[in-house]
Amino acid sequence: MPKWVEVAVSIPEEWIESLSYALRETGVNGIAIDDPGALRSLSATEPEIRPDIIPPDGAPAVVKAYFPWETQEKQLQKLAEILESMSLPIIKVETREMEEKEWQDAWKIYYKPVKIGNKLVVKPEWEEYSTQEDEIIIQMDPGQAFGTGTHPTTAMCLELIEEYVAAGDSVIDVGTGSGILAVTAALLGSARVLALDMDKVAVQMATENTGRNGVSSTVRVKEGNLLDNVEGRYDIVVANILSSVIIELAPDAAKVLRSGGYFIASGIIKERLPEVRGVLEKMGFLIKELRHQGEWVALVAVYP
Repeated sequence: MPKWVEVAVSIPEEWIESLSYALRETGVNGIAIDDPGALRSLSATEPEIRPDIIPPDGAPAVVKAYFPWETQEKQLQKLAEILESMSLPIIKVETREMEEKEWQDAWKIYYKPVKIGNKLVVKPEWEEYSTQEDEIIIQMDPGQAFGTGTHPTTAMCLELIEEYVAAGDSVIDVGTGSGILAVTAALLGSARVLALDMDKVAVQMATENTGRNGVSSTVRVKEGNLLDNVEGRYDIVVANILSSVIIELAPDAAKVLRSGGYFIASGIIKERLPEVRGVLEKMGFLIKELRHQGEWVALVAVYP
């Protein structure tokens, strides 16, 4: 059994998404997240979650990165550089050796069916769920990619997609991760969806999740950096990424959106909202809606 190194970084809950995205960009072989808020919420409805593992209020989140033992020296150096550059309020960093099987399945305890918006239900592939009338089931296995629907940035994106995607729309999902947003757009009736990610693992998982949901003919998953080399016009561009990347993405989003098209963006820390909003408005976008959850903001901008 291969040996791996786990680096566990303890941070306040509101920094989970930023750190996870940054770690992903380093090329680590896997990421797991111990989200105390998600576990406390699940414990109210899932009796199999033992009380002794439920963290108290105020407990930090733990973002864990994994890479092969034999490459640890290079990877640990890269990880240290990333953590130093981000200026995060890091509480603790711990490193340990472990077996591959130990981390592959441990995160599943946090991932249960969750209702989002009016009729969306995100369901792990391995969980049983009795579908209610009019519900749309999004069946997922994120594997080593991002997107389970439990994080506020993803949940807000799903709510906005449910509101703004109309039957027959064309959609681009930038930084698709697990493919959850692209799959949802297709299940809501989009005619074509382009799902983009620069991470090969994410491309693989998103492709598998489109198959799980029977939307492979609608969703095209492609390896690519942001909107580079995308041609044609689309009705909606959706991006659940960092504020800095949304700013970088704005000019190209304007190029690929049709007149009256929507740019749905999430992953914005509230302190950076004025900066993001200013850039979008400078590009000609009109802010149609803002949605807040905790430290996070999602928005809908219309291209005239």
